[in-house]
Parts: sequence; structure tokens; C-alpha cells
Amino acid sequence: NTTSFAVGSTGAVDYYEKPSGSVVAWSTSNNEVLYTVPAGKYFKGTIIHTEYNYPPKINNKDLYKYLNIDENSDSYNNYMSHEFRLYAGDIIKSGSSGQGSYGTKVQGMEFNL
Repeated sequence: NTTSFAVGSTGAVDYYEKPSGSVVAWSTSNNEVLYTVPAGKYFKGTIIHTEYNYPPKINNKDLYKYLNIDENSDSYNNYMSHEFRLYAGDIIKSGSSGQGSYGTKVQGMEFNL
């Protein structure tokens, strides 16, 4: 199999998503807005939290209470991580209580729609 490209084309590079910005946010406060996806953008990244009883929220909906464990397990991974793709207007907030000293972290990249 061979692939040919038109003159002046950059080939496969044209198909890769190109980030327009990076996002890093962190908070130990309860119910704090950490990030809102701007108009004309989408976000690909990770939301990390340490308090499984009070998970972070997207658009005021709780994320998964548990991650990487069976819900009946007596132990859990301290840095629970969720990967998401969010769109313009979506809002990430920290959990409603118990954020402790590690809190909620958001990290990822913005892309143009």
C-alpha cells in the first residue's frame, strides 16, 4: 500500500489535532469552578481527585465515585483520574466537601472546534 499527497500538502501532519492552549488548574476549596471551556474550543484532558466520597463535577453532575477499584473494595487509589473531552460552555468544579490538602486537579489541552 502506498499513499500519495497533493503538491504542497504536509501529508499526515494535516490530520493531527493541533492544540491551541494548555490548561492547568488546582483547588483544595469545595465547589470551586476550576475551568470553563471557552467558546469555539474543546478540551481533552484529565480530572484528578483524591476524595472519592465527594467527586468533582462536570456541569454540576458528579463524576464517578470510584475509579480503578471495585465499588465493594475496602481501599482505593488516592489519585483517581478521569479522562474527558469537553466542549464550549462545559464547567468543571471541585467536589462538594472534603477536598483536603490535595484537592482536585485539571490538566489538558484546548483545541479549536
